[in-house]
Amino acid sequence: MKISTTMIEQVYIYAREIYNNNIEVDQAVKLLVNDYKWAEGSARGYINVYNNIRNGEKYTWTINGNATDYYLKNIYKDDGYNALQIALKSVKLHIDYQENIQTINNIIEIYEKFKNVVNIDKDIQTVFAEIDEYIKNIEPERRDVEYNKLIRNDTHIVRWLKEQFNNRCQFPNCTAKIMTKSGEYYVEVAHITPVAEGGMSTLNNLLVLCPNHHKEFDLGFRNIIKRDNEHIEGELNDQYFNIRFHENI
Repeated sequence: MKISTTMIEQVYIYAREIYNNNIEVDQAVKLLVNDYKWAEGSARGYINVYNNIRNGEKYTWTINGNATDYYLKNIYKDDGYNALQIALKSVKLHIDYQENIQTINNIIEIYEKFKNVVNIDKDIQTVFAEIDEYIKNIEPERRDVEYNKLIRNDTHIVRWLKEQFNNRCQFPNCTAKIMTKSGEYYVEVAHITPVAEGGMSTLNNLLVLCPNHHKEFDLGFRNIIKRDNEHIEGELNDQYFNIRFHENI
């Protein structure tokens, strides 16, 4: 049976609902079989693997590479850094189990990709945590000044954030291009919630913006419609925007 992208998307939704105790396994399997043409055994296998992955457990039944990639990507998106760490532990146990049974190079490549994401996030988040701890002890009226001094001096953070978006403004349809002597475009790292108001140095509170959109974001009329760990959606001076925070995966 060929498992399509739509089938993977649906089994992920039901597997996650089962994991969160919102639906019974038999009910989910019945829906997958009737509505999305899953074979019952395959549906149960993919659901079980999701449960193993979320719990960091070894699984012996191999799901395909597209499903493995989709599971890891969306576990990271929906449940965050710690959940991805646990999931990768499970995938590594599966790889070790399959080592002398069958070749699963595509799964190994996917594992390495997401392991790199975890390492990058761990490094960046550690630095952010150190900065935030320092900023907490600064008087509120001086926090923006001190933060900007720190972020400018930490070229690792600035470079990493800007590289995620190729040194381009994240605001939709922005065409601003300020070329520097180094041959790179000039952009700035901006807080959504200002440091002076308690804004933290986390990936869901930082944007890479051109100078114009940075100032407009700070000083213009801004209406935030929705904001989560993945994106921010709203209006800026009556212009709609929907911006993703993270482009690692």
